[in-house]
Amino acid sequence: MVHDLLRDQHFGMRKPEQTVPPDGERIVIHAVWAVEAYTPLHAEVLFRRLEQLGFGRDTGLHPAGIRRQLERTRSGPRGGSWLNLDHVFPPSTNRAPWSGIEATLPPGVRVARPALHGLTPSVTVLVIQFVLDDEAAGSFDRLSRELEFKAQARQTRDGVSVKTPDQVKEGALLELRRELRGRGSEWIKEHLPGAFSAGLGGYDMPTAELVTTELALPFSRAEQAFDYLSFAGLGWDPIHWCSSDLPGWRLAFDREDDFIVVAGRRSDVLADEAYARYGGDDERWAFTYRTHECLDKDLALWGASKLLLAFHARLATIRDHGLREHGRFGRASKRLKTIRDEFLRDAVDARIASAELERYAADERRFEWNALDWRPSDDFQRDDRLLENLRRVMSDNADALSGAEARLRDSLIVDSTVAGTLANLRLQSRLLLIGLAALLIAVASLFVALRANDRVQAPPPAQTTTTRH
Repeated sequence: MVHDLLRDQHFGMRKPEQTVPPDGERIVIHAVWAVEAYTPLHAEVLFRRLEQLGFGRDTGLHPAGIRRQLERTRSGPRGGSWLNLDHVFPPSTNRAPWSGIEATLPPGVRVARPALHGLTPSVTVLVIQFVLDDEAAGSFDRLSRELEFKAQARQTRDGVSVKTPDQVKEGALLELRRELRGRGSEWIKEHLPGAFSAGLGGYDMPTAELVTTELALPFSRAEQAFDYLSFAGLGWDPIHWCSSDLPGWRLAFDREDDFIVVAGRRSDVLADEAYARYGGDDERWAFTYRTHECLDKDLALWGASKLLLAFHARLATIRDHGLREHGRFGRASKRLKTIRDEFLRDAVDARIASAELERYAADERRFEWNALDWRPSDDFQRDDRLLENLRRVMSDNADALSGAEARLRDSLIVDSTVAGTLANLRLQSRLLLIGLAALLIAVASLFVALRANDRVQAPPPAQTTTTRH
């Protein structure tokens, strides 16, 4: 039966033409973003790596040097700095000498635009936009037009799982998008590692995509339940956001992979005359430059909120490890020491981040400064604001993290007290056993000594004398 399914030429639930963009349509992924966060544990690495890449030069743009500016911001009482770093170009790029620095970039990336947001004294967020070249930007459109996909079977515990060709194609497109976003996050992990690069709480680095279509309106309701837009992650989404300050673009959260998609129809985007100031005839340069300037603060806020969730997951892991293997005292005591060391290493960062970001979210003016305001589309009949949602989520996450850290700290104090008491009792029991053993030895020694003394003091046996008459 499985072989019959694999030989079946039926494409699946969706017909082949439903998975292929029509003539005249073109789906282009112009850029991807990656967001990294730096707490006190990672600050020194950030300073050193920025200088190694060349950002620490004493230039007209940063006369005091990057390190001094960041240290001054992080030593202040409020934070709130915003620093656009030099553009990063691949080596041997034909450009003006003052336009940026050179470094090895991921394949298919023509330029990287980094921006640092010192949201609070202890939490700095790096947002980098990686602008793709023509080959990488058009790779999704080319793959979406292919139809040579075969069904796949996989043996499972309950039987055999079969993927139809349309499901295989959808998986290939999702993997391509994930790989494009991963180029940016992997570059940051290699060159500017922070909390997400260290795998904090098992959370992936927050990422985003910038996409344009030629014909379809992203995230709008389609005439058919299945169409090529759903394969591109641009299918109907009732909760997507629009901004009057960035006409033509729509923002949606991909709830499966937990990343952001910013998409627009090319003709709608070009209706905004502001792009003439950014790139001339280079549409991709103009699209990416303007959207990055408008969106990087929003992405930094979103990344900071994800940082709080990652800390919460990390503390949950420490807590759960503490509940394992309580059978043997020695093993439990050793595990408690390990957990205590892990907690002391991560809890300071978690406590500082939660306290500072909770205060930051409470100040609406500071929170929304230099951020782009988004409101629900007409499809979602609700008076709402994305920034207000982000502010509320950050406040809730910070409050939850503070509570989790306090509970775990109290639990470790109790466990340490109990473990110390048990260790003391164990030591006392051992000392008691040693004392009893010493007493027994002393008694035995005394007994042996007395026996020996008795033998010495005992009178000699009487001798019998025979007298002859």
